[in-house]
Amino acid sequence: MPIRFDHVTYAYPATRGGAQPALVDVDLTVADGEFLGVIGHTGSGKSTLIQHINGLLLPTTGRVTVDGIDLADRTARREVRRRVGLVFQYPEHQLFADTVAEDVAFGPRALGLPAGEIEQLVITALERVGLDFCEVGHRSPFELSGGQMRRVAIAGVLATRPGTLVLDEPMAGLDPVGRGAMRELLRTLHHQGLTVIMVSHDMEDVAALADRVLVLRNGAVFACGTTSDVFSHHAELREIGLGVPRAALFAARLAARGVVLHAHPLTVEALADAIASACTSHREVG
Repeated sequence: MPIRFDHVTYAYPATRGGAQPALVDVDLTVADGEFLGVIGHTGSGKSTLIQHINGLLLPTTGRVTVDGIDLADRTARREVRRRVGLVFQYPEHQLFADTVAEDVAFGPRALGLPAGEIEQLVITALERVGLDFCEVGHRSPFELSGGQMRRVAIAGVLATRPGTLVLDEPMAGLDPVGRGAMRELLRTLHHQGLTVIMVSHDMEDVAALADRVLVLRNGAVFACGTTSDVFSHHAELREIGLGVPRAALFAARLAARGVVLHAHPLTVEALADAIASACTSHREVG
């Protein structure tokens, strides 16, 4: 289900004719099945961009298509919103029902699906986020831990069976254990075939998960490419107020001292492997 931004510019109504648009001539294609990380400083247009993916916002100029469906078509937007699940920052704040099962069932019920199918969708969605229906389905979501509540909120999106999952800062506010668990969840969902688009301010999370990275600056595309390529441009990213993963920075410092690694590590594990490989090669040459 490819997603296409065709020269999209968006200005919020209150700023039209005045301030800089929130998005400026964004030209982007997200391929079916990929994991795209979206980064940029505060106010760069990240949240505005993802709200265009299911038609919550419509371009001032240009167009957005999802699987060939133009979101300018009002009647088509309902179908696109079923195909594209959007998870806002702190999604647990949007939980409202008396039980976990009722909360997760809200989306499928709004689509008018039969009760028997809804129950199975709820069970499957909870399983996909690592929760057992028999254990938590009849509990209040507000009795759960913060990490579990966030998983319930994501399950509510997955219950409509989207092909694309869009997340705005999914790790925000989580402790290190919760962050690691959320990384594994998103990695698993991607491996199961979901297209994933993740906005994040944490370069470590993006490096660990994304195939490609989109960098926004003042609403425009500053860079877009493979994760290793984008994060190799340390100086350019620093100039616009962004960092790079610690592993990539450490590898760059080694290279500056004459120790060039054959790989371009982005995670601590990959860095350790690259250093071990370099040491092995050095001993063999010696």
